[in-house]
Amino acid sequence: MKSIKSIVFIVIVGFAFSHCTRQNDDCDPDQFCDTLPYDSGDVTIKVSYNGNGIPIIVYKGYADQNEVLFYDTLWSEESTYYLPLGNRYAAEATYNEVNSTIIALDGNKLKESSFWNCDEECFELAEITLDVKKL
Repeated sequence: MKSIKSIVFIVIVGFAFSHCTRQNDDCDPDQFCDTLPYDSGDVTIKVSYNGNGIPIIVYKGYADQNEVLFYDTLWSEESTYYLPLGNRYAAEATYNEVNSTIIALDGNKLKESSFWNCDEECFELAEITLDVKKL
């Protein structure tokens, strides 16, 4: 009987301790919390820059759906665009070699992300990177 009381006491103390610890981890009043959701996010496109402009095409959806969002030429290793959330984006880069043309593709969905802090939902700027570097 005494061992049952001891076990129950240990379980109650353990539960109380873990509950207090969990509350402290979930609340940081000094942490910045943006409570308004974003409608757009950053899409970074990385290319293999070789001193020449690298032509890219950015698609809404999959590249084979051919819904071109815009064309651009990158004059550095990466560029970032601010695009609407909830969409899939694909990037295509064209590298012209002496005897061939190399096309690199990548795609991903730009999704909203959030976390909870002190009983508030905090939204973070969504970001994806599309890597269309030449192998």
